[in-house]
This record gives sequence, structure tokens and C-alpha cells, in this order.
Amino acid sequence: MAEVVRVLLAPRAELEFEQARLWYEEQGPGLGIEFVIEVDACLDRIRTSPTMYARQRKNYRGVKVKRFPYAIYYEFDNDVVRVYTVFHCAQDPAKLDERLP
Repeated sequence: MAEVVRVLLAPRAELEFEQARLWYEEQGPGLGIEFVIEVDACLDRIRTSPTMYARQRKNYRGVKVKRFPYAIYYEFDNDVVRVYTVFHCAQDPAKLDERLP
């Protein structure tokens, strides 16, 4: 049986998520919703199997969002997943390091 944990988004991650959703919706009707669906699917996989994804930068785990150039970086500790960034993969990787505590 899959483990189910709490997933908390840091304020920065919530803002990045919302800004991306709005940008995609401006690109085409319904595209913002498709982005949300894909991010939610990633968060659901993280929620049920938080250790499934490999540790990457600064020992944080990361997972790429299907169909969109984004990745979610998080840490898992004490039955809680803390998402620190919904990161656009075309950005300078140094920005990613700045967003991970």
C-alpha cells in the first residue's frame, strides 16, 4: 500500500505555480488548466511515493513535469513533503540553488 504524506508548498512555489498557470492560459485557452493538471499529477505521485524520485541538487529531490518545461524540487522529512520551487528548466541553474534553503 502506498504511503500518503502531507504536501506543503512554500509561498515562492505557490507564486511560481500561479504565474506559470496564468502565462500558459494567456498562450491558449485551457493550456493553464492542462499545466495545473500535470503539476497536480506530479504532486500526487510525490504524495504517495515521496522517496521515488532521486536526490538531486543540494540533496533535494526533483521531478520533471510532463509536457511542460518545469520541475518540482522538494524535501521529505517526518511524513511531510515541502515543495520549495516549481522551477522553469530554461532558467539559469544558479537560480535554482538560490531557491532551495
